[in-house]
Amino acid sequence: MHVTQKFYIQRLFAVLAATVVSFSSLSGLAMGSAWREEVKDSEVKEYIEKLSKFGEIFELRREFENFQKLDSKTVPKFVKELQNKDEKMRSGAAIALGFMGDKAVSAVPALTEALKDKDALVRSSAANALGMIGEKAASVVPQLTQALEDKDALVRSSAADALGRMGEKAVSAVPQLTQALEDKDALVRSSAADALGSMGEKAASAVPQLIKALKEDEDESVRSSAASALGRMGEKAASAVPQLTQALEDKEARVRWAAANTLGMMGEKAASAVPQLIKALKEDEDESVRSSAASALGRMGEKAASAVPQLIKALKKDEEESVRLSAAATLGNIAEQYQDKAKELSNKDLDLAISNLEKALDIINNSEQDFTSSDKAPLRRSINYLQQQRNSRFTALILEWIAKYPWFTGLIIYLILFPSLWLILFYIRPLWLLKVDRALEPLSEYQLPDFFGNVNLPIKSLLLLEPFIYRALRAVRGASRASSVR
Repeated sequence: MHVTQKFYIQRLFAVLAATVVSFSSLSGLAMGSAWREEVKDSEVKEYIEKLSKFGEIFELRREFENFQKLDSKTVPKFVKELQNKDEKMRSGAAIALGFMGDKAVSAVPALTEALKDKDALVRSSAANALGMIGEKAASVVPQLTQALEDKDALVRSSAADALGRMGEKAVSAVPQLTQALEDKDALVRSSAADALGSMGEKAASAVPQLIKALKEDEDESVRSSAASALGRMGEKAASAVPQLTQALEDKEARVRWAAANTLGMMGEKAASAVPQLIKALKEDEDESVRSSAASALGRMGEKAASAVPQLIKALKKDEEESVRLSAAATLGNIAEQYQDKAKELSNKDLDLAISNLEKALDIINNSEQDFTSSDKAPLRRSINYLQQQRNSRFTALILEWIAKYPWFTGLIIYLILFPSLWLILFYIRPLWLLKVDRALEPLSEYQLPDFFGNVNLPIKSLLLLEPFIYRALRAVRGASRASSVR
């Protein structure tokens, strides 16, 4: 069988399992119109014959949900066909059972036996079917693990995928899946990496080999799968950050995308990759990579603060909408991190944060692209909060200074308060200044303290009133003359 056909047959099961809901609104084919919970033996053969034809499999994706509607009582009829002399019919029967999902759990023993079928395509279909039944077929993990050594690459790949779909229930296969990362067939290596990733931290022992695959494997799908698998292992894969950072310069876009996405999943643990992610956002020719780089930066919080200027440029100038949207979302994430860490920011960093966020919000508000309120809200909230924080710091600084230098503060208030008061009275009611002057005349002079030389000063001089009296007299006399002329 052609390698491409092998690849698509094997991948079909994963696609169907992941996208069943998306086909629920589609109308069935001619075969779909006749579905019911129970079927006749003749109909079973008809369905299997169609499933056994590679060229029609993709059309039958729309029938996946219909197969799941079949009653479990139908299972024995399909199981019977696993014994058919025609290998295509046996393969089609296994596919049908896989489509039925966990309703076909009673077929697990027969499908397990089919893993020993003389035909490779039947063995592959049986492995895939067991995987689609899922955790309820976990009892066959040892047999699927053994199938990783099958002489046919398609079977080995299908076995790896099936183990991956069983998740942590298949953790006992981690050593063999790790070994499969060195299989001579790229499809097997890729499937093994995907399977290890689906097991998460339980497969952390495979991290060194996944790093090696990411760094050295000649096949792009393997490197991409290895990068994605590392991302699903959380902190256990933190040692892979240098290789993931290096993978941002891989010649294949899908690998660069996977590396950026995985670095984002690691969050602040991958902060050392910020400069390379900024470079990818700025220079990568592939929009999906730039978008993934922007999103990754958003998951690193304040650690990605140095990326804000480039994110603003991407928000304003990138030609692709997906990149601009990712940049907007990331700026919102960073803005919220600024808000959470506001009290820890220096005054300089606080001012810079406010300035950058205001620029970003201005671009969004004036953009021809329709950004949603959810894109704008985090920026607005953070700007308002940071401004309040800045204002409160200024007030606190003044109060602290006053407490530290009370005499100097009193002098400043003295030199500002009284002249301001007299100046206001001079412009509003000059005559009142003269009345204040007369009221202060009977008061005795005030002797200044020793450190001012024990000098005696009139109270009105002490209150800085005298410079305004002369001008007030002139103003009153001028007003009197003007009145007498009239």
